[in-house]
Amino acid sequence: MRRISTLVSAALLSATLAAPLAAQGSDAFHVEAFGSATLGSVNYERMMGESFSARVGVGWLPRIDLGDQLQAPLMVNVLAGRGVHRLEAGAGAVLVYALNRGLEEDATVRTGFRTPYAAGTLAYRLEPAQGSALHGGIYRAGFTPVYFDGELHPSFGVSAGFYLASLRGSRAAAVRSR
Repeated sequence: MRRISTLVSAALLSATLAAPLAAQGSDAFHVEAFGSATLGSVNYERMMGESFSARVGVGWLPRIDLGDQLQAPLMVNVLAGRGVHRLEAGAGAVLVYALNRGLEEDATVRTGFRTPYAAGTLAYRLEPAQGSALHGGIYRAGFTPVYFDGELHPSFGVSAGFYLASLRGSRAAAVRSR
């Protein structure tokens, strides 16, 4: 359990190191189905200017054979285009922590950190314009290949989330309207 908290702390620390470079209101959360973490993940993203972002997430993969795993994607992304429709390209690593041994009796299978694997993203990103009912949201769909065990494994992922500034803005508007 101590190693898990160390993993999560290190991931969050690396994402916040870029804080001085980022504009106010550039923090976001999103949930990804499939994608870099095998089944999905909950992610924090920090925009660094208009065209770059850093992302850290955590996902869980239940496996009967090798045991359950926590997967933590750490990604850096480049965004092309301006406005509502953008192209997102990214690269990074997924840290893996085995929680238990599973059913396999191989003596080499153990709990603890496993070899991280490489991950990529090539996605369409939609950020609805101000005045839209979905303003403040982030929606993605794209190709998210991973490379491990010497092989490239193609994958596709979708995600939806929101900028924290939009949440703060909607709360402020609700308070003003009272």
